[in-house]
Amino acid sequence: MSYFQAPEEAMDDSELLSVWASNAYGAAMRAAAKKGKHAKTKK
Repeated sequence: MSYFQAPEEAMDDSELLSVWASNAYGAAMRAAAKKGKHAKTKK
């Protein structure tokens, strides 16, 4: 399993961390969908 760490700047800036996490989650969902796995949706 590959992954990326959040940038250091994001650890001090909650807004930046939120954007980064949202983008990372979206990328993970797209990757899962591409592989044909059942992706959980955000409520």
